[in-house]
Amino acid sequence: MNSRSLKHIVGLTRHDLTPRSLLHPHPRKQPSSISAQFQASLNQLLETVGRAEPFFIHCIRSNAEKKEMLFDDALVLQQMRYTGMLETVRIRKSGYNAKFTFKEFLEKFKVLLPKEATSAPKDIANLLQKMGLGQSTYQIGKTKVFLKERERQHLQDTLNKEVMRHIVILQRWFRACLIRRHFLCKKDAAIRIQRCWLAFRADNRCLAATVIQAAWRGSQERTDYLRMRNSVKKMQALIRNKQGPNRY
Repeated sequence: MNSRSLKHIVGLTRHDLTPRSLLHPHPRKQPSSISAQFQASLNQLLETVGRAEPFFIHCIRSNAEKKEMLFDDALVLQQMRYTGMLETVRIRKSGYNAKFTFKEFLEKFKVLLPKEATSAPKDIANLLQKMGLGQSTYQIGKTKVFLKERERQHLQDTLNKEVMRHIVILQRWFRACLIRRHFLCKKDAAIRIQRCWLAFRADNRCLAATVIQAAWRGSQERTDYLRMRNSVKKMQALIRNKQGPNRY
């Protein structure tokens, strides 16, 4: 059933609403009838169909017996010929089935173009010549670029490789940043450990020097004290020896 048939059915069902509205002139709202509900649903369906973009799907039978895991080459080829798929493929293959506006081409293949490139036809032609595409495989019009499917796929593959190359560069740069950050953290930790170790060793040396100096000074003081004590004892002994005869 197409949209024209649906509109015809809607036209046939519209006369059901007028008599009912005349039979009930009072302002009280009456429940909608089945025909009114059907018409409303049909109008909604027509609006949905009008907004939609139709796509046609050709179903190909793999075999006439409807068995699984069975492929009949002759039957499939016959169906593809009858549906016009082979002719469509041939036409699309021989024609320029891929088309882009200059702006769309620039946005899609911007990675392949130089940084200073614009959406001018000259820059696009330079890119296509640089890619090694023949003059018969593409056409540049006033507002659009036309490509054959093989050349479009070649451009797409080149774009994918270039994008992957940029991704690898970004990954390498990101890994380098992470490694550098880890290295700087380890370096800072090593510097802190070295600083603490040097401070600890300096404190130990200072403490050891202080202990040695204190021991040395104590030894010197004891030596001086003993020397002075011996000198005093000797002087006392001499004085006693001199005073001894005088007592008697």
